[in-house]
Amino acid sequence: MNGPFQNTSTANAILQVPTIPYVQTPLQAPAQLALIGLTQPVPGGSTGAIIQTSQGGSGSIIGGYAATVNPPNFGTFTNVGLHLKNLTFRAYDNPNITALNLANIVTLEADTINIDTGLPPNCGYTGSTPTCTPTTPTHTNAAGIVMPYIDNIGLANVANSRVYGFYNNYIPSEHSYLSNDWSSWGYNCYNWNSAGGHSSSATQIKGEHCTHIITATSRSYISISEIGIEVSGGAYPAGTYDVYDPSNLLNGFMFYEKSGGGALVTDGGIYLGAGTLQGGGFQATLATLGNNGGPSPSVNVFGASAWGFGGGYGGTFYSWNQQTGTYGETDFINNCYTLSPCGFDFYSVPQSGTPLTLAARIDGAGNAHFNSINIPGRASGMVTLSSGAATVTTSAACTPNGTTCNIVLANCGVPSGQTVLGTPIWTSTNVGVSFNIASASATNTEVTGDSSNICWRIN
Repeated sequence: MNGPFQNTSTANAILQVPTIPYVQTPLQAPAQLALIGLTQPVPGGSTGAIIQTSQGGSGSIIGGYAATVNPPNFGTFTNVGLHLKNLTFRAYDNPNITALNLANIVTLEADTINIDTGLPPNCGYTGSTPTCTPTTPTHTNAAGIVMPYIDNIGLANVANSRVYGFYNNYIPSEHSYLSNDWSSWGYNCYNWNSAGGHSSSATQIKGEHCTHIITATSRSYISISEIGIEVSGGAYPAGTYDVYDPSNLLNGFMFYEKSGGGALVTDGGIYLGAGTLQGGGFQATLATLGNNGGPSPSVNVFGASAWGFGGGYGGTFYSWNQQTGTYGETDFINNCYTLSPCGFDFYSVPQSGTPLTLAARIDGAGNAHFNSINIPGRASGMVTLSSGAATVTTSAACTPNGTTCNIVLANCGVPSGQTVLGTPIWTSTNVGVSFNIASASATNTEVTGDSSNICWRIN
């Protein structure tokens, strides 16, 4: 199907659905249009009903549009309810066309459809037959399916379907619903674009070998009861991130299951950008279901180093609320990346969201570490011993006399893997400037190997 695009300034589609303005007053029922094949489609196959094109450009195979009329209609939506079943829509490797642009269709019910590029879905796997390697999609205008943008009273459902090989395989939007759908070989497997930040949901969807499995181009509230992410070896590269949200557009809940087998390729994890999340933030629950020895998911926070969850999902839940508000916040993370065994880190975050400052840490041995500490008294703080000694600079420095000057010292944690070697003692004072402390052994000799954190207070 390589005919010209119809109405290039509006519908811009090879096949344009009827133009019926969607009038709200009085409300009119959508005209129903159904395209139904007789047999279930085979991805990459040559049987069943196949609508295929080699056309390129910014248009789509199927699209729709209706101009504004009086009385007011609902934007540029055409008042058509589209039903699709048992169909294959086929483009070509690295397509430069959208298969189904249904953004301006009032309602959509699609079941058991296949949108592909003509390559078999096992393309790129080691030992696959035939041997082939999909091209990483580069044309940002190309989508497998764009779901209706605004759907307050209609349906926008896609179920039991497969899309692969497009820059954006699925673009769900307001009140979209996905069920038992599969996506792979795209740049973005699922790219949420919920006009106005409305909600949508998905049940048991799957994604693999996309650069980003889940991402968003506008504020989107999502509820995903299960996303299964498959990681397998092969010629096609693994994804960069399973969830990629550098602009904090995703809000909601996701049950996240990741599995792998065979010649594993390390896949990405979760990337959350700096800024303020609205509407409660984003949470991802990491499950161990069907892990099959797959790599552990990781979390990239504000573009910093990835934080892993340890072998075989060492941590089962990750939450980062990022609601910095007016005064900033303190955030908490399970750290299995730089700590072994795993521990917990507390970060201080200003209103801007950056920089992240490590405020405290509890390592896997149960030792506590603090960047600084404030203890009631004339002056207080914390200092780290170097070769068993340290100098504390403070204008409150005095010489202990048991009445007007008391210097209290206590061990406040040690570097990971080290044990406390001595007892902190005061050694000398430069009144009003500084005082010196050291680590003493049981025989009152300096322990030069001690690098403990020492809390101090002047009463």
